[in-house]
Amino acid sequence: MDRQTVYAGQILPETTLLQMTKDSMIGLGKLAATIFGNGPIVNGLAVTPTNPTSLQVNVGAGEIYSLQAVDGSAFSTLPADSHQIIKQGILLDAIQLTLTGPGTSGQSIAYLIQATYQDQDANPAVLPYYNSANPNQALSGPGNNGQSQNTVRKGVVVVQAKAGVASASPTPPAPDSGFVGLYVVTVSYGQAQITAANIQQYAGAPLIPNVGLLQAIQSGSLSFAMDVGSTNNYVVNLTPAQTIRQEGDVIRFKAKTTNNGASTLNDGIGAVPLVGGAHQPLQGGEVIANGDAWVQWNSSVGANGSYILLECTGG
Repeated sequence: MDRQTVYAGQILPETTLLQMTKDSMIGLGKLAATIFGNGPIVNGLAVTPTNPTSLQVNVGAGEIYSLQAVDGSAFSTLPADSHQIIKQGILLDAIQLTLTGPGTSGQSIAYLIQATYQDQDANPAVLPYYNSANPNQALSGPGNNGQSQNTVRKGVVVVQAKAGVASASPTPPAPDSGFVGLYVVTVSYGQAQITAANIQQYAGAPLIPNVGLLQAIQSGSLSFAMDVGSTNNYVVNLTPAQTIRQEGDVIRFKAKTTNNGASTLNDGIGAVPLVGGAHQPLQGGEVIANGDAWVQWNSSVGANGSYILLECTGG
């Protein structure tokens, strides 16, 4: 990580101070990339009902880590910098989002709670400037123009609720460009309160487990999920969501149903064959309801790769 060098008695230009903050941001961004990859990934921002319940939801404090340009525009007198680093967008205080139900009986709306990173130049003020003609009287603004200037460049996380189409069987909309989906909140016609039962984690949410990263690694929860599929069609939603398969990846899941024939596993990327140790389709009874199944990705089995069932308890 770069560090700016200054000397006793040196007249310090503003670019040195600006570069110090930029160097710190770059160093933290590279450290974040080492831990999280290129993101985006989200910590916190839990969506919960209000207390008392209402047609609003709370979005808790948290942050997003996202690949962004160092500076998309000039940072005071430093020019824009298009190098890509992981930047941290922070929400220090919880916010509330207001949702409304549809206007037709029998219908519901699925709202996607989505988030994105954003740079914001903020906190404008009229700043004092050195007056060479009269050093005892500062100028108000550059050239004594009296105009305010932004005094901070914030890295923030912007959270929005995006409404889906009202329907008897609503589905959440896809995240907008640059956003990631976090939660889905379903509101029905005539509903006056949103409860925890109306809030579900979005299937592709890149969320760090709420126990924290180290605890999640220790417990193995990063590669474990509950099966939410149906017979022969197993579905797991890992936290954070899986975005790429790598040779030898192991997933553990608690099966909801016993298979009765050839099966598939959807790991969040898509459904692929789930085969036995001999690389042949399952026949039935290999995966047991409420059993703990261990599977491993093998890209050479099947047309485009398969998960191999290593074992399942209960059989």
